[in-house]
Amino acid sequence: KGFISSATLRDGFAGIWVEEADGLSFRYNNLAGGQYGMYLRGDTDNHAIERNNVFGAAVYGIRLTDNGGPAASGSTIASNLFYSNLIGLVEQGGRTNQIRLNTANANRQYGIYNYRSQDSLVESNTAEKNRYGGFIAEESSSMTVRTNAARYNVLYGYVLNKATGSLWTSNTSERNGLWGVYSLDSSSNVLQANVISSNTDSGIWLLRGAYNHLQANTADSHGNNVIILLDTSSNTLLANTVYGNFDGLYVAQSSYNYLGS
Repeated sequence: KGFISSATLRDGFAGIWVEEADGLSFRYNNLAGGQYGMYLRGDTDNHAIERNNVFGAAVYGIRLTDNGGPAASGSTIASNLFYSNLIGLVEQGGRTNQIRLNTANANRQYGIYNYRSQDSLVESNTAEKNRYGGFIAEESSSMTVRTNAARYNVLYGYVLNKATGSLWTSNTSERNGLWGVYSLDSSSNVLQANVISSNTDSGIWLLRGAYNHLQANTADSHGNNVIILLDTSSNTLLANTVYGNFDGLYVAQSSYNYLGS
């Protein structure tokens, strides 16, 4: 076990590079510029990455990647500030990591990006004013995404792209440039008790998805439709509250969806 604390590291390829190492702590560091603020690669597990400022990276603020081998797992990434990177935080091929209480603002693409993640927790993070969106889960499964806030992002609050079997609950998505939640080719997810408000275009857009369950969400004050089902099947919508929108529910080219109260 070892630690790096209270260091200022800037303008290298990566401020901190970790490979095939476990159980390290990184706290209170300032990581500026370069390609990556922190790069953790391969079978690297059980790290504590907490209270760092990561800004100005040409690519990713922090990248945690399996590098095509065993999943990087069991790390806690908490209470960090990511800003002015291409993407704030990328978890690629990770398992059972906890991403909590981070702030990802004004990054040039996304705030927090989970790619091929499994069984990870994304909880109580804030993403604001990112160029594409606040949060994206792509080809990820069995995740829990809860109590996060996405505000004032240029395009999306949350994106699910080929995501499966995950729980998205008690999140807030408001005043984003296009959609509050955009789901593409994603199936068997639960979206529950989320508050989706005042996004410029639409609240929730499901495109080519099946067996998703939307329950007890509140969606209000959108310029277009609040819930869109396009080319979908076998989704369930129960006890959602929709008001103050241009249209409530738009369904097209879809079959066997259930709408109830």
